Amino acid sequence: MKTITLKLKIEPEKLSATRQFMDEKGLNFDEELSEEIARLYKKHVPAAVRKYIERSASTAPQEQDRRADSEPVQSDFTAHSEP
Repeated sequence: MKTITLKLKIEPEKLSATRQFMDEKGLNFDEELSEEIARLYKKHVPAAVRKYIERSASTAPQEQDRRADSEPVQSDFTAHSEP
């Protein structure tokens, strides 16, 4: 499945402190953040919708191959989150 870059606003001191104490515990900030986002997705997105998205994602490469011969596809974007 394709991924996007998520841009968040956070106070630098809080980010630095979070990274420092996670490092001391041997935790990876990026991995933990990704896991938390996955938890939110599972909590708030109904199971039927998640199943539909997973099914669509598994067939998307095949559909893109078919479209590549007929038209260009552009789908790169960045999501921004405001507090």
